[in-house]
Amino acid sequence: MAEAPEEGGDLRAVTGAAWAILARSAHSREQVRQKLERKGFAAELIEACLKRLEALGYLDDADVARRWAQVMLKERCWGLFKAEQQLEQRGIQRELARQVLDDAQRDFPQIDGARQALAGRFGKGPADVPLSRVVNFLRSRGFSAEVVYQAARDWEKKITGSEPDIL
Repeated sequence: MAEAPEEGGDLRAVTGAAWAILARSAHSREQVRQKLERKGFAAELIEACLKRLEALGYLDDADVARRWAQVMLKERCWGLFKAEQQLEQRGIQRELARQVLDDAQRDFPQIDGARQALAGRFGKGPADVPLSRVVNFLRSRGFSAEVVYQAARDWEKKITGSEPDIL
């Protein structure tokens, strides 16, 4: 009589490979699944392994997404659009990504991230940096139009000492 996948040695091999993946860095469920598939493990064994890791608390997309969001918003100074895209590329469901980013944004408002990104990129703000370059930089970081507008106005005011003449 054949062993059930949960009891077989094959499940131990899949679980060992999953542990090795998780030991290197935090991964979403989808990332672990993809990496195990690339190693050639059967889909039913992978699913059994993932369920076990989730039940034990070693695989938690919400926790991983929260940690990644903190890094993306606070350390990398990314906007919500770019952070959401990156979370989705890492296997986090869109709804969870949005929820986590909304929560993280309460602790670290986007305007603060935009200002920090500008300070990191342009330093104290040489007067010869065109406003268009500032705007393009912030847009490339995934900030919303409203945040880009406010941060660009603040930047221009800081450089010129007067209110900018942008609409």
